[in-house]
Amino acid sequence: MATLYWAIYPSGDSDPTDTQIITETVPSGIHGSDIAPVITGAFAGSAISGLASGTSYKLAAVWDDGTDTSNVVVSSAFTTATTITASGAGVRQLMGNQYMAVAASRLNGVLQ
Repeated sequence: MATLYWAIYPSGDSDPTDTQIITETVPSGIHGSDIAPVITGAFAGSAISGLASGTSYKLAAVWDDGTDTSNVVVSSAFTTATTITASGAGVRQLMGNQYMAVAASRLNGVLQ
């Protein structure tokens, strides 16, 4: 059975090695792994917390089955959203080129 290992780290840092990702030693990284994950074309890892808002990161992943290890795959840089607070039904918040309709009476948190 194979495992997918991943790390999210500041985009200005050097890309990690497969060993750093597997041993969870990527500097300033947030790490995780999924045993025999079902890959559907979208990252569906565990809930991720600990990312700073408005910060640029990269995701690096490696697949290991105990015998062979894949090459490290590194994403393009992405930036987390800033924290927003909205209240009232039907609030609309402009987010880039998309509008987000908030039907809840209160929204507090970080949109990522």
